[in-house]
Amino acid sequence: MSLLHKSLAINSVLMLLSASIIGTVLHELAHYIVSAHFGLSPTMHHNYVNLVLDGTPRQQILVAAAGPVFSLLLGVLAAGFAIWLPRPSLAKLFLLWLGMDSILGFLGYLLIAPIAREGDTGLVFAYFRVPLYAAIILAVVVFVGCQRLYGWFATQFVYYKNAPVFDLAATQKQLFLYPILSVIVLLTLLSFPIITWVSLLPTIFLPMTYFSTWGAYRRLAPTNAPMVVDEISLPLVALTVASVALFRYLV
Repeated sequence: MSLLHKSLAINSVLMLLSASIIGTVLHELAHYIVSAHFGLSPTMHHNYVNLVLDGTPRQQILVAAAGPVFSLLLGVLAAGFAIWLPRPSLAKLFLLWLGMDSILGFLGYLLIAPIAREGDTGLVFAYFRVPLYAAIILAVVVFVGCQRLYGWFATQFVYYKNAPVFDLAATQKQLFLYPILSVIVLLTLLSFPIITWVSLLPTIFLPMTYFSTWGAYRRLAPTNAPMVVDEISLPLVALTVASVALFRYLV
């Protein structure tokens, strides 16, 4: 397959990687802003925020909740805007990935709360003394909800193909398989060094949620798509390079 026909895959990898980095940095920035507001002397890093733990329990919980809540708001706005845009474009597709990734920045912490008690939602659950069984039940409900929500997002991917002659097998791999696997590997490598194993859980496991989107896309079995992605977006390359550079600078 020529480079021309791999453009959808390359753009998709760049989109999901840059969207994941942007979502992570903004998630941590929300922690940083709230902790700075309380005078907790925070230091922002690529995937965590160091702060002086001398605030009140209420302040610490607000700091912990700030990241996931902001991610949810960003995700809803980005995904909603992407769906609202009437014409298919790389900007629409990027906003969709950003929205999906950011929503996972909220739902994902509910999924891992039962096993990651020191994570964002784990700290919130501990503060409110949420019993383990309730956290597990909520995680199961969220898991089922994620499957349905991210399956529904598949309807937004039917506008794109990798070549003038529609090839479902090639298109679905370039839209989902390559970017999902690439972002798991690349973002995990970019995340080192880490201070706790919990920080790697979202990086490794949350992108697997997109397999629900891929599976639903296959069930839709589109027979054609209006937009051919036949060139690599230079603005997207620049955005990805800048995102990676910022992520590593914050280490």
